Amino acid sequence: MDLVLRYRYNSMLVEVSIAGDILAGKKITADSEGYAFPSIPKELKPSFNIMFPIYGVKNNLCVRMFVEDTDHFSVTSNETVTTVKEYTSVVFVYSRS
Repeated sequence: MDLVLRYRYNSMLVEVSIAGDILAGKKITADSEGYAFPSIPKELKPSFNIMFPIYGVKNNLCVRMFVEDTDHFSVTSNETVTTVKEYTSVVFVYSRS
C-alpha cells in the first residue's frame, strides 16, 4: 500500500489523516494488521479503541487501533479481501486523554 499517515494535535484533540493509493493484489485477512503504520507518540495515543471505515468503491477496509494491544494505527478489514488499486483518503479526530 502506498498510504501516508499524518497527524496534528493541540492540547485537546488529535486529527489523523490517511491518504494515498491502495495497491492491487494485497490479501488482508479478517482482523489482521493488514498494513501497519509506525507508532505514534505515547501522549497522543487514544484512551479508547478506534475503528473507522475507509470509504472506497472497490475495497472494504478500515483504520483501527486497539489501545491495549498496540501503539500504532493499521489498515485492515472485517473480512478477508484482496485489494484492488484505488485512491482513498480519510480524516478523523479523537480527544486526547
